[in-house]
Amino acid sequence: MTRSAIKKTVMGIVETFEAMDDEYLASRAEDMLHLGNKVVRAIYELEGKKLHSITDKQIILFGNEVSVSDIALFGGDQILCPAF
Repeated sequence: MTRSAIKKTVMGIVETFEAMDDEYLASRAEDMLHLGNKVVRAIYELEGKKLHSITDKQIILFGNEVSVSDIALFGGDQILCPAF
């Protein structure tokens, strides 16, 4: 199964969860998306590719959405938090 097929399948599962009448189950759609991202990341790593450049330097994560699994790639002391 190709990565694009996995992504398409995951998005179908996410949409199914989002459409559920049960509020609790519908809220699990985000969990399904994070799980799908982990599967795709694992496939990349099996192919010898890295999605993120792991570094020992401090970083700032920036994006429309930054997931818990994205944050978990780095040590807690690596992620800079802006002071508001």
